[in-house]
Amino acid sequence: MEARFVTEGARFTRPGDPLFRRVPLDHGVEIAVVGVAVRFESNSEAVVRAVTQWFQSGRAIAPTQPPAGEMPVRVTVVVHGANEGTAAGGQMTYRMPDRHRVFVHTAGSFGVADTARGDAIAYVTEALVEDEARFMFGVVEMLTLVLVTARDRYPIHAAMLYKDGVSLLLAAPSGRGKSTVAYQAHLDGWHVVADDGVYIQTSPALRLWGRPGRLHLPVDAVRWFPQLADRHPEKLANGKVKILIEVRDGAAFSPTDGPVGVCLLERGGREASLERVSSDDLRAALLADLATANDLYGDAGEAAVARLATGGGWRVRIATNPSDVIPVLDRIRHEIAA
Repeated sequence: MEARFVTEGARFTRPGDPLFRRVPLDHGVEIAVVGVAVRFESNSEAVVRAVTQWFQSGRAIAPTQPPAGEMPVRVTVVVHGANEGTAAGGQMTYRMPDRHRVFVHTAGSFGVADTARGDAIAYVTEALVEDEARFMFGVVEMLTLVLVTARDRYPIHAAMLYKDGVSLLLAAPSGRGKSTVAYQAHLDGWHVVADDGVYIQTSPALRLWGRPGRLHLPVDAVRWFPQLADRHPEKLANGKVKILIEVRDGAAFSPTDGPVGVCLLERGGREASLERVSSDDLRAALLADLATANDLYGDAGEAAVARLATGGGWRVRIATNPSDVIPVLDRIRHEIAA
């Protein structure tokens, strides 16, 4: 049964100032998000409760200490009295006016993350907070990840699997089958450490972080997994419709410090196959899907990807049935472990 997050109302403290300049932030918590200390503050206890459930639903990980002179990341969420109007439940809009700032807004809510300052603030409606999955995924998690990825956590589009001391990254743009393969691997004894986002830490050593918790499967995955027939697809904040599956078993394996193999996942062919990929080709493929990340992180992000690509990797082609690719993944795992 899928875990549901319930706020039970979003009561909040309303300041006397109509411009909300002096909001009483009576509720707060500090949480490690992919190893980076983040201070969350709000005028609503429901917000802090939702944040705690969302980011600590797996194994809590102690945060790394920020470098000297660098403050912890701060995310402030202010609940105010506006409403979402007829757009409630609709798709959120994101904008990036420069390399330091990312905006998100709905009809009644607005937020901005500023990587130069290391903080984010969002003014959100009660209705949005009560729609907790949309609120957390589309606003709080997005703003938080913009900030923490600027603290030596460079993101790539990849699923991450772990088995017998070896991690495999399945790198590909959206829609190439990462989640479907990850779910099949989960059924075959692999631990799912990440669904679609892996974060590269470069200092003091190369380290990979995942956000275990949910798999986002396409609706047509039911044809391969009939046990999902009674699951109701949900519309995400980005407008996509997915079947959400809880996979908390990977929490104990984040972050990953052992040997890692990087696979470029592709569709095509009558049967699953693999071939070796040079470090230059692997680096180029990983960077090709990171235009927005390059805008945010520049040369530092490219250097992190180059370190990950050292030694090359594999190109894995998926045939029709996702179960056909599991022996290929096991073959790579044995090769890495040898």
